[in-house]
Amino acid sequence: KLDRSTMNFGYATGGSVPLAQTLGISNIGGGTLSWSIASDVSWLAFTPASGSGNAYVDVSIVPGSIGVGTYTANITVTSSGAVNSPQTMTVKLVVKSYSQDSPPFGDFATPTDGYVISGSLPITGWVLDDIEVSSVKLYYGNGSHIGNAVFVEGARSDIGEAYPDYPRSAFAGWGYMMLS
Repeated sequence: KLDRSTMNFGYATGGSVPLAQTLGISNIGGGTLSWSIASDVSWLAFTPASGSGNAYVDVSIVPGSIGVGTYTANITVTSSGAVNSPQTMTVKLVVKSYSQDSPPFGDFATPTDGYVISGSLPITGWVLDDIEVSSVKLYYGNGSHIGNAVFVEGARSDIGEAYPDYPRSAFAGWGYMMLS
């Protein structure tokens, strides 16, 4: 069984290759599950491409000579011993030029106005981008770096559901715990 049915990537030509996304493969039956993963396009790569038992596979794009546009691919996970084999998933890749890239958007959820700090301060929010959000860095008003937030899959499922076509929308929620 696959842990998702779709995956979205964004890429700006000439920019950094987006982070790999993780696909979970699990055996919901008995016995040992030997599996392999493949795609119908050359711009996807898998690590590992085969294995046994439950696993997480890194799915990454290999942009090569892909031009501006929207591309769709199918991933197929096959296991000769599984009754529900093959399992499939759709991958969407949107390639833009740098001039088409939109800025990230999001919101701080906590702390709220009037919050009284005592001990530790939870700082949370969400963020999305049409290409990818790879980090959230927090700074004091004077420009000093406080730390880097951690993305939490599913923490903001409402955002993931509202923006399902954005890359890594399941990881839109982030958090940081600051000690005072």
